Amino acid sequence: MRFDFDKEQLTDSLRFAASLAELENERTIESLRADQNRDRARAIGAGALLLLAGGGLWFYSDRKHRKERFQKEAAELQTQVLRAQMNPHFIFNALNSINAFVRNNDPKGASFFLSKFAGVMRGVLKNSRHREVA
Repeated sequence: MRFDFDKEQLTDSLRFAASLAELENERTIESLRADQNRDRARAIGAGALLLLAGGGLWFYSDRKHRKERFQKEAAELQTQVLRAQMNPHFIFNALNSINAFVRNNDPKGASFFLSKFAGVMRGVLKNSRHREVA
């Protein structure tokens, strides 16, 4: 009987030790899962933060480029307006000066300045196609 009792006690002790080991393994697994979930949450948070920072940087850069482009376009339009205002005055003054040479009976001077005026007008028409002056 003693042998059966010792055998049963040993079996119970082994079962108890096995259940303790199993509980310890389950705790370790749960702890590892919790760590894994925490790490995953941190990675997602870091990714979201990087995405937000990248989006903010892109927005700032895009806004800066748009502002520069609009300022350049405004300067070009202002230059076009000034050219449109100046061209009629220049043409009128140049033609009046050439007319003065004709009235003063200076055909060589009139011809010379008329040729120069034609060259200037040709250059103005040629360069009016370009946005910027070289």
